[in-house]
Amino acid sequence: MGSSTQTSTNRPLDFQENYLKDVVVPFATDISEKPFTPFEGDRVAGTSGLQDKALAGYGSLDMGGAAYKEAGDVFSGLAARTPEDQAAQIAQYQGQFTQGVIDPTLAAMERQRAKDIVGEQSQITGAGAFGNARRDVFQGERAGEYDARMGQTLAGLQQQGLQYGTQRAAAEDALRMQAAGQVAGTAGSALQSQMAGLGSQLTAGAIPQGIDQAALDAAYEQYMLQQQYPLTQLTALTGGAGVLPSYPGTTTETSSGMGHTFAALGSLGQGLGAMRYGPGCWVAREVYGVNDPKWLEFREWLFDWAPAWFRNAYLKYGERVAAVIRKAPFLKAVIRPFMDAKRKSIGYEG
Repeated sequence: MGSSTQTSTNRPLDFQENYLKDVVVPFATDISEKPFTPFEGDRVAGTSGLQDKALAGYGSLDMGGAAYKEAGDVFSGLAARTPEDQAAQIAQYQGQFTQGVIDPTLAAMERQRAKDIVGEQSQITGAGAFGNARRDVFQGERAGEYDARMGQTLAGLQQQGLQYGTQRAAAEDALRMQAAGQVAGTAGSALQSQMAGLGSQLTAGAIPQGIDQAALDAAYEQYMLQQQYPLTQLTALTGGAGVLPSYPGTTTETSSGMGHTFAALGSLGQGLGAMRYGPGCWVAREVYGVNDPKWLEFREWLFDWAPAWFRNAYLKYGERVAAVIRKAPFLKAVIRPFMDAKRKSIGYEG
């Protein structure tokens, strides 16, 4: 059988090779070697002047301890009073009733009785109606009636005195408890008023604190933009590498007898298998991880679908790029979207 020969010569254009070698790889290497720069500014705003004053005010609040103690003493004093103490209090008010009511009433009755006796004597003497014996009887009867009225009046007044003393003592206890409650209530109201004022001061103080916090957040956001700017540039560079056109090449085909054809095909299959599953895809394995089959899916795109110039550049510089990624793992997030897009372009998902 006849034979033919195929020869492929793949050489990237100079500007394509220089773009990867002199631009993308050095830029990525420079990023990986930059030391970590911590943020040295403040992240949380401190309290404002108004808030400091309010917090100091909380520390010096008058909790009303003296007033509550005074009220507590009144209630505890009433609770600890003995029956003898209560009887003495009632007796004190009974004495006041006796001096103010009973004694004047009895004195008035005595004066009225003396006037009645004088009148009776004048009446008896003027009329000459009674002898000495009968006069004594009459006067005795009148004295008995007076004593009976006096006794009834005195008993009624004493009963009133007892009621007066009891009611007056109860009323005084009620007034003392009411006054003690008002003292405690006033102290509580004063405390609530102070706390309300301090709370308003804290709320107002949050306004300047919020302005300070916004300024700190803006400074930190600017810092983050500066840190991410090199990654943004690297993304643009790697994206540019993906859209570069493939370079031209030459192809020469060779065909021989059937046996040679089968041998060539077998050798070709072995070579492709070695290229597809063997070492060489350093970047994809570094980006996805050696146990993730996605790196093999990208490798399929690389050998079956990628432009020849990209494949050759990848195989030539891939090991160095993978070393850079190993030192700067954040680059995985930059490169993975490009590789995912290529995998999905040939039918893979996820």
